[in-house]
Amino acid sequence: MRTTLKLVLPLVVSVVTVSLLYAGYQVRTEKRNLRNDLVRRSSVLAESLQEGVEPLLDRASGKNLQRLVERFGEREHLKGIAVYDDSGAALAITPGLARRFHESPEAATRAARVDSEVSDFIEAEGVPMHISALPLHRNGQTVGALAVFYDASYIGTRNSYAMRDALLNALFQTLLITLLALVLVRWTLTGPLARTAKWLRTLRAGAPHDPGALPEGEIFDQIHKEVAHLAQDLNRARATAETEARLRDSQSSLWTAERLRVSLQNKLHDKPLFVVSNRASLTCTSSMKKTNRST
Repeated sequence: MRTTLKLVLPLVVSVVTVSLLYAGYQVRTEKRNLRNDLVRRSSVLAESLQEGVEPLLDRASGKNLQRLVERFGEREHLKGIAVYDDSGAALAITPGLARRFHESPEAATRAARVDSEVSDFIEAEGVPMHISALPLHRNGQTVGALAVFYDASYIGTRNSYAMRDALLNALFQTLLITLLALVLVRWTLTGPLARTAKWLRTLRAGAPHDPGALPEGEIFDQIHKEVAHLAQDLNRARATAETEARLRDSQSSLWTAERLRVSLQNKLHDKPLFVVSNRASLTCTSSMKKTNRST
């Protein structure tokens, strides 16, 4: 199990790291796309309103401007519209907008100053918002600015959902890849190694064992080749040891004069040995046997 964990754990860490990085990339991409879409919609609406607001500035009709901005208020994510004069005061503003926008925000002031469209993301009363501001002209002169306000909080909500989905997807992929890795490692590596180790244990114990279907492959072919040579050498050594043991057992029951001499010499350590034999008695007995045969 430890070997399997050592092999699978680096893979799991790599998969988790890659999955989290990709999840972060997905979330950032989703957020960037939502912001770009909001900027584009806000810019299109501001440009369309600019054409209708500038003629009303010539008539100095505050009521007409107010009706115009109220007609476009509180649509999908649209918080409101405001028209500012060159001093930054609001000529017309959607009632739902925060009081802080009764004075020209930085984006509208900058748009009037640079005579160009300005887009900016801000936070008003804890709510993220986007402002798209365009300069307003009268007789070729910049006389104020038009600002379109969008509620950008939905971007954070969708971003949270995207993060949740990305993390769940990363978790599912990690679990699936880990399970597959465990099965593959068990099937292609640890299992075959266990069978090879069992075969070696039986060979060491001296029990006959058929290796059966040993694993194949570039690595295992080399291992099996070396193991086969080792098994042959072990069998030859065991057979030689058995032969020598049988020879020693057979020689232990056969005594020769030389073997007796060496054995006594080793046991007596060069001490004298005296042998007493009754040779006269043996000679007399032999003579009597010969006389009886003659008679």
